[in-house]
Amino acid sequence: MVSEKLEKSTTIASGTTPSITSSNVASVVKGSLLQRTQLALGFKRRYEFILWSIYSFVMTVFFVIRVPYWDPPTFQKASSPGEWHLFQKNPYYLGIFLHLFAALPAGFLSIFQLLPVIRSKYATLHRILGYAMMALLTLGNVGVILFSPASMGGNDLSLVAAMGTLIVLTSTSMFLGWYNMRYHQVEEHRKWMLRTISWMTIIITQRFMLFPLVFIALYVGNYYTLWSCQQILSVTGDVPAFGEQFPSCIHDMNGYAAVPVGLKSQLYLGSLVRLTFSTATWIAIVLHTFIMELYIHLTPKETERLRLVSYYRQRAIGLSPAGSAGITADRWGDSFRWTPPPKKVLEETGPADVNGVPR
Repeated sequence: MVSEKLEKSTTIASGTTPSITSSNVASVVKGSLLQRTQLALGFKRRYEFILWSIYSFVMTVFFVIRVPYWDPPTFQKASSPGEWHLFQKNPYYLGIFLHLFAALPAGFLSIFQLLPVIRSKYATLHRILGYAMMALLTLGNVGVILFSPASMGGNDLSLVAAMGTLIVLTSTSMFLGWYNMRYHQVEEHRKWMLRTISWMTIIITQRFMLFPLVFIALYVGNYYTLWSCQQILSVTGDVPAFGEQFPSCIHDMNGYAAVPVGLKSQLYLGSLVRLTFSTATWIAIVLHTFIMELYIHLTPKETERLRLVSYYRQRAIGLSPAGSAGITADRWGDSFRWTPPPKKVLEETGPADVNGVPR
């Protein structure tokens, strides 16, 4: 098989075949191995396999890096300067660790939920993992509600609004994905669950967005953020230096002071992170929303294929109208009514298997 591929790929116009080199053999073996892996995981298109590989690698690395944060002392050392001053108190303490213990496994499970081989051959496992992921994501969102008032010092309304937006987006899309699957509207289930996964992984892109924003803030300069005097003292730990730099706090420890951004000290670095964090979050929300909607828009064949799967499933269990029993644009909006392909096409596709997929 390998030699045949080599002959076909190396034959030139003159009809002669160059000698087979070790590099040629290695490239063919590598290509066939990649193809076998792709098919074994259920991917029919190479770009889907590549996108899944990138996503699974990034998510796995993020999961491995963040799991140590389940240990409170480790999280305290890794948190932004000044954050632990509030996070060590309830309900913020409960919220942040509830979020970490729930959201990280939810993100890791999403890797397996995107595998076609699990969806097609192990439907029960896909369903169980789906419910587990939904439960974990819900708990993670509850944790965000609890700790968000203390995030980045607790006085950034823009950041709280961004977190609230993410809670609404992920919860709504997750519910719509579940609801459509209850009515076997597979293509809509796919769209909404892809959106859910896209929004729940914003935290990764957010970290990357911090780098250019930090550079811009340092380049422009003359930025300040507002800190409570107690938070400042928790970072500096040096009372004389604290009094010299922030004399207003000596008279009122319950007051606030403006802290410049910079890299000279942990305090200035914490101020820099606070300045850019909410902006990075909003940029990540916009990017993920745009990219996922673009991906859905560019895969109409997959949408139509799954619409036919929905038609088979709904017709088999008596749901009406078959093909549009869930939340679809032709039922809930002003789209043209969806109609199944001609009878001849349906006969050619054959009957549906136990999962409703045409054989």
